[in-house]
Amino acid sequence: MKATASACLMGALLWLVSGECSAAEPRDHYMIHCMGCHGEDGAGLPGAVPDLRRDFARLVSSGVGRDYILRLPGVNQAGLDAQDTASVLNWILVNLANPVGNSSQAPFTAAEILAARRQPLLELSALRASILGEARDSADLP
Repeated sequence: MKATASACLMGALLWLVSGECSAAEPRDHYMIHCMGCHGEDGAGLPGAVPDLRRDFARLVSSGVGRDYILRLPGVNQAGLDAQDTASVLNWILVNLANPVGNSSQAPFTAAEILAARRQPLLELSALRASILGEARDSADLP
């Protein structure tokens, strides 16, 4: 009886540390790595941190904007592996930037993340303003 209980306890402990229950979901990664600046709902901080709900889908609608997102220090150096980074970006695209679920943007991939990590972005604000201005002009957005 004691051996069976010990075996069950050991099995449960191994299962707990095996990673099956410890793998974070994209939303969890967002909360850990992104929420501190962008907020729980992605609203950001006016004038300081972009609103993901408003700007993310517009940014990733062009190749230049997508490249910008991938090379941002907060994305590029988040401490996540490439697949988890792609999963978080896809979660943001579906849940914050496009909550109605009709996104036409291609999902981010681990290969894109790895390529972007070789070229970190240094000039953020001017490039973001330029890309958003182009997106606004081409789509007649406010």
